[in-house]
Amino acid sequence: DEIHGVAPIQEETQDFVRAKLLELQQVIFDTPLDRKRAYLEAWNDPESRFYVTSFRFHIQFLRAERFDVILAAKRLLLCCEKRVQFFGRQTLRRPLCLSDLSAEEQRTLKGGAFQVLSERDRSGRLVVIDTSLCGPKLYTSLFAYVSTSNLMVTALVLVVVVVVILTSIRVLCTSSS
Repeated sequence: DEIHGVAPIQEETQDFVRAKLLELQQVIFDTPLDRKRAYLEAWNDPESRFYVTSFRFHIQFLRAERFDVILAAKRLLLCCEKRVQFFGRQTLRRPLCLSDLSAEEQRTLKGGAFQVLSERDRSGRLVVIDTSLCGPKLYTSLFAYVSTSNLMVTALVLVVVVVVILTSIRVLCTSSS
């Protein structure tokens, strides 16, 4: 069924999802205690238990791993451990918020150097966008790169820029007719 690395989309019927959620709970139950300490602490805290056992919390890990319950359980338990490690136990009571980040972390995030899209490409790979070169920075960075590079690399960069511009013009002309 897989063509060119593109896995078929899993239909999420109620019965299918319910079965996968039960399997996920069983895998978590069967996981050794030392690999699920944060999850167990959340389970024992009434405020946290509601969140970490919720449908919304579990389904995101199942979807991220294309309903492979073993991988989803590993991801979920590691997420709990890392959230406690980096943001504190209170973050197992609710989704992470921007306010959970320090001022420096918020500045870095808002700087937008990299953005990981929520969807994957057709081959299932993560899509990461470098937005640090958007807008005026693109021209500044390109100029700095071209002016400090050797002549051959400069020529190559200019050819690529011209090809991109010409392709953009052709796409605009084709779509407007």
